[in-house]
Amino acid sequence: DASPAHNVTATSALTLPDVAVSALADGHRRYLFDSGASSHMCPDRELFISFRETAPNNIQGASHTFQSTGVGDVLIDIPSETGTSKLRLRNVLYAPQMSMTLISIGRIVDAGMVVTFTPEGNCQITDPSGRSRGIIPKKGGLYYITG
Repeated sequence: DASPAHNVTATSALTLPDVAVSALADGHRRYLFDSGASSHMCPDRELFISFRETAPNNIQGASHTFQSTGVGDVLIDIPSETGTSKLRLRNVLYAPQMSMTLISIGRIVDAGMVVTFTPEGNCQITDPSGRSRGIIPKKGGLYYITG
């Protein structure tokens, strides 16, 4: 159920796409799956199952700058063929000023998962054994879920 760890170095500025800073928040947790994100980032400290504080690190978006002040693991529920599946994200940057959790497709692939964007408009995550781990729908041109 857990993906392999990946290393994150929090010493250089990261770049976020414009969509990551758009105000999608409506009182619900939002998880945006982004192929352009270099790291997983989460504003919700409650979601971290492990955590350590770090020195503040700037994260540069197209029009905003955020700071990360910690790193840890986050466990989220994502839709799957059988209802929901748990996805463990490792080395997630804690960025409390962000409006949603940003999930890096590149980091998911680095962890050994296979990500497929289907003609039906879904982002499908499959583990190394070929088992489907999640299906994220495309809404308004973005792959995201609300929790």
